[in-house]
Amino acid sequence: MSCGFPVCPHCGYPFDAEEIWHRRSGCEFPTESDGEEGEFDCPGCFKPLFVRLELTPSWTFTDSEGEEVTS
Repeated sequence: MSCGFPVCPHCGYPFDAEEIWHRRSGCEFPTESDGEEGEFDCPGCFKPLFVRLELTPSWTFTDSEGEEVTS
């Protein structure tokens, strides 16, 4: 399963793994272990952000050669 990194909906600031998982720059992204919601100011535009964790599973089907199978 792959997921992209989020961006600020106001200014497009690209958050990276350090900000998400290690809370660099004061970013309080919620994780599975500490809750479903977080609140912090965007390091790019300083507007308040309210963030909700949504765990959406997805699966990719592949054939015996590892190629993705789609309908």
